[in-house]
Amino acid sequence: ILPPREKERLTRLLRERLLFVYPYLKDTLVPTKLSVSALKHSDEAEMGSGYAAILPPPSFAKEELIREGKAVYDSAARGTLTHKALQYLNLKALSDNLGEGVKEQLDNLTQEGRFTPGQREAIYEGDIVRFLQSDIGKALLNAEDIRRETEFIMALPPGEVQSEWEGATGKILIQGIIDLSFIYKGKRYIIDYKTDALTGRERFEANLRRYERQIRAYALAYCGLYGAAAEELYICYLRTGTNVRVEGGLKGAFDGITEGIT
Repeated sequence: ILPPREKERLTRLLRERLLFVYPYLKDTLVPTKLSVSALKHSDEAEMGSGYAAILPPPSFAKEELIREGKAVYDSAARGTLTHKALQYLNLKALSDNLGEGVKEQLDNLTQEGRFTPGQREAIYEGDIVRFLQSDIGKALLNAEDIRRETEFIMALPPGEVQSEWEGATGKILIQGIIDLSFIYKGKRYIIDYKTDALTGRERFEANLRRYERQIRAYALAYCGLYGAAAEELYICYLRTGTNVRVEGGLKGAFDGITEGIT
């Protein structure tokens, strides 16, 4: 039988152990690194399953797949190849006839080994031409300081990335690639290409909300990299020929935090 004081001490110690809460529990739930593309998934989690249900995966059932031997290029692969084509095009060398100019350059890139014949066929060539014929495309063709596929890493407090991580310590590394940026008539532009083929206003608006957070992250990274804010942010849906201007610039981009961007 324990003495009363010892029994009281052990009881108090046991209670403290049972009621103990790890003070950095939130830190265990926070990833150390996150891609910008994952931000739209965190948005879906915050908004609940009802939000995600608004936008089922885009349907390309009626679209013919491009086959090359054992390789099959579906819509996702074709979108990736189209991004790659936009990366390699020599914009300053394009002729007034954009259709012929784009075709000639893509053919040359294929001969150089950048694309296989099947990949060349899978590129959404007409969508590229239509984009370059748009107002944004015309600005790009006459722009200065054109930068493509700009990689970045920035460190942000967890609570600025996702509300449920509020209170967690440390920083999350956000990694991403800016598709395109340029300067035209003194204004800085950031372009984010998308190859989603969406129909219906509700689906389109839901999809747009998912991507807005991404491009604001790009704007934040751009500001940290170049010391200047991009005034014009555009999400360009190549498959539908729709260029959407995102209002507000840096507004909503993690409250304007710019430290730790490389």
